[in-house]
Amino acid sequence: MLHTDPSKANQVLPIGGPGKAYSAKEQAELLFKLTGREPKYFSVPVALMDGIIGILDALSKVFPGLAVSSVYTWGSGSRVGW
Repeated sequence: MLHTDPSKANQVLPIGGPGKAYSAKEQAELLFKLTGREPKYFSVPVALMDGIIGILDALSKVFPGLAVSSVYTWGSGSRVGW
């Protein structure tokens, strides 16, 4: 259903559920806790991730199967858990 409330135009609106919004690190901590694994993190510069996405986007022109890869490469933060 499309909402066309004019008072909502050109505004930043909250999206998601009524509960708490979790950061990428909080999400990782929950997953580690659920799986019983020890949390291990390392920081990744945003520029590095942007570069990887750029390379995957360029390669997806030749190999269309890689088009989805760039979506999964970039998470909601610059931390990667392993």
